[in-house]
Amino acid sequence: MKKETSCINSRAILDYMKAHYQGDYSVILDDLHPEINALPDPENFLRDPHNWISCHVASTLYKRARLLLDDEMTAFNIARYAFENASLGYAQRIIVKTFWSIKKVIKNAQRINDKWNRNKKIEIVACALFIEMAKADGEFTEDERKFIITEMKSTFNLDDEYVNNLMLHAEQKIKESVSLYEFTGIINATFTNEEKINLIENLWKLIYKDEKLNQYEDHLIKRIAATINIEHKQIINSKLWVKQQLGLT
Repeated sequence: MKKETSCINSRAILDYMKAHYQGDYSVILDDLHPEINALPDPENFLRDPHNWISCHVASTLYKRARLLLDDEMTAFNIARYAFENASLGYAQRIIVKTFWSIKKVIKNAQRINDKWNRNKKIEIVACALFIEMAKADGEFTEDERKFIITEMKSTFNLDDEYVNNLMLHAEQKIKESVSLYEFTGIINATFTNEEKINLIENLWKLIYKDEKLNQYEDHLIKRIAATINIEHKQIINSKLWVKQQLGLT
């Protein structure tokens, strides 16, 4: 199954069906895809926003929901219900609100999903890079974990529950990855130069949480910077600026 759209969409469908359909709405989950059919709890999978499904599966869910409810406005009503009940993420709620008319929602549906999926990928790879850096010296301390959570919350405007789940998802992605470029490639393709520098500065802040620089940390941050096209001079400038901010010599 292609991973094309976040399960934030399928969760919105299921939430709406649970609230508005009087019968057994679980029938819309039957024979969606072999991978989903084989899961011990397909509905739980489809409610987890960190999971991904194909556009075909998402479309099938919408079509089945519309048929069960016998309502041509189902897709629009699901979007409105999700917005009103905060089922969507912060960024997506803003986008949906911006396009708040049925014609505009339909016209911009793919753009909404594309932007949401892009934001989701960025959140995951940024979190993964922070975790990789925290573990570079062989010890992932509680202070480092708190720093990452704080940075993810402030940078992407996320709540505690979302960030805690994001941390777990990012750690799983690290285990599955075969190359650092799987993360830095997305950063390089989506971040502006200013955002890249800000990322490097925050990685330096994470490194100096224990007020010392390990050789593995130094090697890793230089690898990350090189793969996102940050010059060596800028790496050093960012390092010196962070040390000055933290009162380190």
